[in-house]
Parts: sequence; C-alpha cells; structure tokens
Amino acid sequence: MSKISIIIPTHNDGKYLQQCLQSIKNQEFQDFECIIVDDGSTDDTHQIASEFSALDNRFFRQLQE
Repeated sequence: MSKISIIIPTHNDGKYLQQCLQSIKNQEFQDFECIIVDDGSTDDTHQIASEFSALDNRFFRQLQE
C-alpha cells in the first residue's frame, strides 16, 4: 500500500493534465498512487490519463459516468 494517495479530479482538462501528471511523476518522493478521476471529458483527457496509467503503475484512471 502506498503512503500517499493523490486524487486528481478532471473534466476537459487535457490542456493542463499532461503537465500536472508529469510534475507528480517527477517528484523526489516516489511511494504514492495517483488516481485520475475523469468526469466524462470530451477532449483528450481520457487519452492522457490512459497513457500515464499504461506507462506507470502508480497512476490509475477512474471514469465517472
């Protein structure tokens, strides 16, 4: 179990999500999980979250419907 859980709520935040997630990934502290909650975005938010989830097992994508 991770020491820290980071929850990122998103809705059409593709413009900023890449930078946000990369910043979290680059932190010195590495014992975390990052849960990205997508509230039905219609931009590239879903794609960005899926890419991070596929490349790094500390990132999880949760789709809210």
